[in-house]
Amino acid sequence: MEITLKESKTFIKKCLKSGIVPYLHSSPAIGKSSVYHQIAAEYNLCVIDWRGAGADPTDISGYPDLSGEFATYKPFDTFPVTTTTIPEGYRGWLLLLDELSSAPRSVQAGLYKLILDKKVGNYDLHPMVMMCAAGNLDTDGAIVHPMSTALISRMAHLYIRPDLSAWTEWAIDAGISATKIAFLEFKRDCFYNFNPDAPKDSYASPRTWEMVDKIEKKSGVSEMADLPLLAGLIGKGAAAEYLGFLAIAADAPSIARIIAAPMTEPVPTRQDIRYALIGSLAEAFTVDNCTALCQYLTRMPTEFRLLAVRTAYKRNKPLLDNNDFGVLIDEYAKYLSN
Repeated sequence: MEITLKESKTFIKKCLKSGIVPYLHSSPAIGKSSVYHQIAAEYNLCVIDWRGAGADPTDISGYPDLSGEFATYKPFDTFPVTTTTIPEGYRGWLLLLDELSSAPRSVQAGLYKLILDKKVGNYDLHPMVMMCAAGNLDTDGAIVHPMSTALISRMAHLYIRPDLSAWTEWAIDAGISATKIAFLEFKRDCFYNFNPDAPKDSYASPRTWEMVDKIEKKSGVSEMADLPLLAGLIGKGAAAEYLGFLAIAADAPSIARIIAAPMTEPVPTRQDIRYALIGSLAEAFTVDNCTALCQYLTRMPTEFRLLAVRTAYKRNKPLLDNNDFGVLIDEYAKYLSN
């Protein structure tokens, strides 16, 4: 049974509170690690990102220590034990066993004791360590090793599907450009197009769209000349669609004209131009121009009003003090409750 990352958060928290290790399975680049980092921030936990793909069994149990009368194992400081001091400002740790499905069988066997008994070699894991895990599917062309039934039975397995709505909520909070969000609402098949039959090809995904956004924040909005770079991140098809969308956005009614004449400036009838304009509107909202932009939005279809209001509000909370914006927010809340 597949769920979204947003839905998984409730189940992850239940597992962590019960001392059970949640394991998120999905195709690559959906955001499994990201959701764990969000929960760690919420619980004020220091994240330990441990990668199974490049690990060795001794990384878990430690190296033999022959200095005393009896040989023993001395663990690495990777895993906090009972004598480890909690880092200042944190309540404990979130130990993320990432890429666990890529770990060799010998490493997986070494995890039995850690996951079930909460022990690192002969040492007890610190009681303020919460554990979680993530890995790719064996059908996706990633490096995946079969997991033993013994290890499977030690965790709660959650299977994640990509979900644009949940990603959009995260993207708004994360400051991803409103134009990019509007594009993906318009071209939903460009959100995630990983093809397991062509694992070497670049593909659009939550991770790679975030990379595009980072590049644009540092270097400016992408242009047609940037096609090779974008194709190397999100694939040629999605890159061409996105650049075409940006060109359309440049031809949409200007924000200045809309503010000057919100009730008479023409409203686009083409869907692609509407989506492109909504991205610009959402980013343009300020306390000063709020009334004018709200007036213009009332002339657009409901789904476009809601997309603009949702994005603008999360980026600029003081807008709520404007009566016209408050009316649109109430409309948005009404549709959320239905």
